[in-house]
Amino acid sequence: MPEKLSQPKQPLEFAENLLGGSLTIFGRLVSVAALRDPKSGRYAHSLLNRILDEQSLQDTLHQLHRKYFVEWLGLTLAQQRGDLTRFFNTSDADSSSSVLVWLDHHLYRSLLPANTPSYESELFTHDIWLALQSIQYDLDPRKTHYELDTAAGSGDDRGAREKRPSGLLQGWKRRQLSAS
Repeated sequence: MPEKLSQPKQPLEFAENLLGGSLTIFGRLVSVAALRDPKSGRYAHSLLNRILDEQSLQDTLHQLHRKYFVEWLGLTLAQQRGDLTRFFNTSDADSSSSVLVWLDHHLYRSLLPANTPSYESELFTHDIWLALQSIQYDLDPRKTHYELDTAAGSGDDRGAREKRPSGLLQGWKRRQLSAS
């Protein structure tokens, strides 16, 4: 077993400096969420495992995960779209294919921190789905917005996309999008 290193006085700040290398909030959120095992919900990081005791590691990475998640929610829809665009433009993969994978497989759901209130998870999934749809439309303008939206109503559940929530949130988000 590797030797434990001395624990930093500010574990959250240390972890943020270690993991916060992405230029986008979305990239930082993806980096921290990727450290969580989907089955157990426990976080792991090779260096932090050597520095922090198990409970401090879990608490610190959950706090960081939550911090990036809340930062993302605090962005306007236009800012979220811009952050996502920067994230996809900096990857080596084909942006169009990457956006489709995130949409078709609902990968964004894996970014939700544990114990996220339902209103935050609904807002997050709605906003990110809408921003991804918008980016996908820009990458493949042959598809109209209506074609993208009606794909959710098809009988094929394998690639079914979420339907937009109705009511005040939808109208408010639509006004935000049109203002950008």
